[in-house]
Amino acid sequence: MSNESGSGRDSEFAMVPLSFDESEKVMPESYSLEVPTGPIGSLYRCLDFLEYVTVGARGKFIKFGTTGLFGSVLFDPETGQVVESGRGIESVRVVNTTLECFSLCVRGVMRMYPFIVNESHDWEAVGDEVEVLVRRIDPEAYEVPNNLWYEFKWSIVSEEWA
Repeated sequence: MSNESGSGRDSEFAMVPLSFDESEKVMPESYSLEVPTGPIGSLYRCLDFLEYVTVGARGKFIKFGTTGLFGSVLFDPETGQVVESGRGIESVRVVNTTLECFSLCVRGVMRMYPFIVNESHDWEAVGDEVEVLVRRIDPEAYEVPNNLWYEFKWSIVSEEWA
């Protein structure tokens, strides 16, 4: 539990332009994405450089972050969506419908973090706040079964963020 106030933490939110490492010759060197720096615990961390990855038959994606121990946060250049995939997984799951929506969700969660739990505000309430935030910003993405934000909400409710 934390007694710190989550308000005012927005000053820690920042965006960073990432480009491909000079050794990466797959994409034009001028290609870049502006992504949130994070981090939010193990939920999201941005990389130092963009990476080109292939996920099964779905094709090529641009990796700009990680989630959990082995998960990847990817940009789909064909659809503009942010998706997630894990080690050994041959598919992707939508996280947000756009990179802008992803950035707004990260910003909103960073404003709440560290999460405050007290007599009048329990873990379920914190999880519900995350759900309301994501549904307000990107309702279509939250409807994707078991996506990053859905799983994050339930990890909060189950007190994994205590």
